[in-house]
Amino acid sequence: MLAAGNHTLRVVVDTLGALVETNETNNATTRTLTVVGGTAGGPLPCLLALSPPLPNPSAGAVAFTLDLPRAGPVEFTVGDLLGRRVWEAPARALGAGRWTLVWPAREAPAGLYFARIKAAGTAWTRRIAILR
Repeated sequence: MLAAGNHTLRVVVDTLGALVETNETNNATTRTLTVVGGTAGGPLPCLLALSPPLPNPSAGAVAFTLDLPRAGPVEFTVGDLLGRRVWEAPARALGAGRWTLVWPAREAPAGLYFARIKAAGTAWTRRIAILR
């Protein structure tokens, strides 16, 4: 990842011997690339992505890392194997950047659970095992 600021970018194009070139000086160009700063501690993510639950299995809290290239609404719920909602975070709008979403899982009995996270029009489901 490039740090925020201006960087010189040199692009070279060559035909790899497919054409006979009499002038090799016109195969490159140099331009300035400006990188815009990201969130505190790092650049903005390029792709929308969600990590696996960590740790998994867990005896306590479970965390996910959500990469948001653009600001948008985020929903986070946890359900049991029967599809009943056992926990829900308030829906909220998050800015572009890398976010940590945490399910405390304090009162959840041992078992399998499904985390459902929706962000920027994409929905993920991740399986979580809670051990006590």
